[in-house]
Amino acid sequence: MSSHQETDSSRPADDVSLTDFQAKIRAMYHEKDVQRGVDGTFMWLMEEVGELASALREGSLEELSGEFADVLAW
Repeated sequence: MSSHQETDSSRPADDVSLTDFQAKIRAMYHEKDVQRGVDGTFMWLMEEVGELASALREGSLEELSGEFADVLAW
């Protein structure tokens, strides 16, 4: 059997849908985001996008992976 056991024909068991991911992020960070406000949250996202841009220019694969994950989480 492969390392990815299929739960259905469209997705391996360890894959997460975007909807599921968004729900998890909301559960983890919604209260902090509300307290920070839209402007503060947007600025934090822009900081993460800047870090991703730097990693794209000169980062390792590990750095890229981390920065893409950070941007997706925001």
